[in-house]
Amino acid sequence: MNRRSPKLILLTLLVVVAIFITNLFTGEYFSHALATGLAKPLVAQYRWSGWLRNHLVSWWEVEQWMDQRQQLENQVRDLQADNRQIPELLKENDFLKKELGVARQRNLELELVKLIEVTSTGPYRTALIDRGQDADIKPGMAVIFQGQILFGVVQESYTHSALLWLLNDPRLSINVRVQAANVVGRTHGALEQGLFVDLVTSQEEIKEGDLIVSSGLDGLPDALEVGAVANVKQVSGALFKTVRVDPRFINFLPEDVFVVKKY
Repeated sequence: MNRRSPKLILLTLLVVVAIFITNLFTGEYFSHALATGLAKPLVAQYRWSGWLRNHLVSWWEVEQWMDQRQQLENQVRDLQADNRQIPELLKENDFLKKELGVARQRNLELELVKLIEVTSTGPYRTALIDRGQDADIKPGMAVIFQGQILFGVVQESYTHSALLWLLNDPRLSINVRVQAANVVGRTHGALEQGLFVDLVTSQEEIKEGDLIVSSGLDGLPDALEVGAVANVKQVSGALFKTVRVDPRFINFLPEDVFVVKKY
C-alpha cells in the first residue's frame, strides 16, 4: 500500500494539472481562434453592407432626380405646346370677332361649324361640316366665313353633319348682282374655272374686277361676297355676255365656317 500511494498521488496530480492546462489553453485558444476566424468575415460583411447601403441610397437619389427631370421636361413641353397654340387662339379670336361683328350689324343668327372634309377634285365640289340636324341646320342655308364671304349652300342635313355644295360646283346656281351696278344674273359652277354669271345682256355694263355678291332673291342673305369678275367676253351679235368669276373662297383654306340660320 505504501509503495503504491506515492505513485497514485503523483498520477492524480498529473491528471489534475493536465486537466487544468487543457481547460486553460483550450478555452483561450478556442476563444482566440474563434475571434480571429470570424473577425475577417465580419469585417468584410460590414464593409459590403456599407457599400451596398451607400449604393442603394445613391440609386434611389438618381431615380428621384430622373423623375424630377421627367416632370420638368413634361412641363416644358406643355408650355411649348401652349405657346404654339397662342397664335392660333388669337387668330381664332379675331376670326370670331369679325364674324360676330358682321352678325350683329346684319342681325344674322350664325352657327359655328368645322369643316370635316372638302372635295376639290372630280366632277363635283362639296364639303362636309360637323353639325346638322342636331343644330337645326337645314338645306338651303348659306355658309359663310371671313365676315361675309359665301362658301357654299347646305344641300343635305344629317343627324350630326351636313353636306354643302360649294360655289364652283356645277350643280349649284344662285342669284347674284354686281355690287356697284344694277346688273343681275345667275351663276353656275365651273369647277377649276370658278363660276360663270349667266343672263348678263350685251347692253349691261360689267368689267373685270367688279365684285359679285348675292342678290337675296333666292332665299340667301343679300350682299354676301361671291367673287370678282375675272373675264368678260362679248361675241358680236350675241344677246348675252360670257362672264367668268373667281370665287373669293378659293383664296382661303378655312377650318371653321358659319351657317346662316336666320337673317
